[in-house]
Amino acid sequence: MSWLSRLRLQTIAFLASAGLLLAGCAAGGGYDQSLSPAQNQLRQSNARFNQTIGEGAGAGALLGGLAGLALGGRNRGQAALIGAAAGGALGAGAGYAVASNNLNRSSSEAQFNEAIQRASADADAFRSSAHASQEIADQATADASRLSKQLRAGQITQAQYRAGLAKYQADSSMITSQINEAQKSASTMRQNARVAPGSNSGRFAGSASDVEASRSQLEQSRVKMNLALAGASA
Repeated sequence: MSWLSRLRLQTIAFLASAGLLLAGCAAGGGYDQSLSPAQNQLRQSNARFNQTIGEGAGAGALLGGLAGLALGGRNRGQAALIGAAAGGALGAGAGYAVASNNLNRSSSEAQFNEAIQRASADADAFRSSAHASQEIADQATADASRLSKQLRAGQITQAQYRAGLAKYQADSSMITSQINEAQKSASTMRQNARVAPGSNSGRFAGSASDVEASRSQLEQSRVKMNLALAGASA
């Protein structure tokens, strides 16, 4: 086997491993005993949505690397790595589009049914996140009130006050991320509803309405949480 063939195989193996690693890292989301059930639920839902992005990045890195090998001229190893990086970035951006399975009027009934099931699963996940976010926002508000009283009484320092609320900063960021994902999901479901035949259209529209309702709840939770965290960031 020539050195060029070995390089090709090594690069392909590397890219495949990198793709699997990206997908695996995005999946994450084990139960953390130090967090509340609601916070764990929010993280598990977030890991579910991040997994589609990771899978897109992994596929993009692999395809980009292969393209680099095919078109890279003399320095194919370097071209493969550049292609992998570019493909990974594009794949991450397209991860949702890959997973959402946008449809058109020529799609089969089986494709519509599969997409409807995915839409329903997404709607359920956003609903769980919305409920969890409300519980987290309520707890953040209660903790902020309790810590503020302790701070005014001189029982804790400003640093201790901030540390007591620091765990909610990650929750706020996750809620923001899911608000953005909910907007994308609902938009795609609305698009699918416009091309789906018969009762399929209504099923897409129903899931879109559910996701939009969850998005509204997530936004309300974010506002409430950010108010609770305002003192900690001052």
